[in-house]
Amino acid sequence: MTMKTKENFDCLAFKDRAQMRAARDIKGMTPAQIIAYYDRRVAQGPFSDLWKSLSEQKRPMSKSRVR
Repeated sequence: MTMKTKENFDCLAFKDRAQMRAARDIKGMTPAQIIAYYDRRVAQGPFSDLWKSLSEQKRPMSKSRVR
């Protein structure tokens, strides 16, 4: 089986556009609003199922891990 790839895909340009869009979206937000923004983006994105399963597995940190 062979995989087809886009020959002209520019990973750095793609990343830059995504970061510029996020920076534009969060401009002027409070830290709490920024956290909510990214929580929404992750919950609605392509890895939402993974994020939900990891969130369900969260355990509180033990005192020995807190510094």
